[in-house]
Amino acid sequence: MCAFLYSWIIASVVNPASTAAVSIIFGEYVSRAAFSGEDSYGYSSIWLQRCFSLLALWTAIVLNSFGTRWGLMVNNICTILKLLGVGSVFLLGVFVISIFH
Repeated sequence: MCAFLYSWIIASVVNPASTAAVSIIFGEYVSRAAFSGEDSYGYSSIWLQRCFSLLALWTAIVLNSFGTRWGLMVNNICTILKLLGVGSVFLLGVFVISIFH
């Protein structure tokens, strides 16, 4: 009985809460990067952040509703882009150290 309740709590509370937290942070980062116009307190609009959060969530939901192949393809593309970004930062660092050292 405990394992049954635990699995339902994980599926209905913990996973959606962590997904919501990640999407809110994503919305904040994207709104600050896309629109550097901030208010007097140094924060971008909370509604803009929420719109980006909802857009990210709905995009993930739509892509995953097409099936696992679409989700896998998007995951692979994002992983490749992330590795290219990290590799370019590494190569730029090596280049700058070799020039200015």
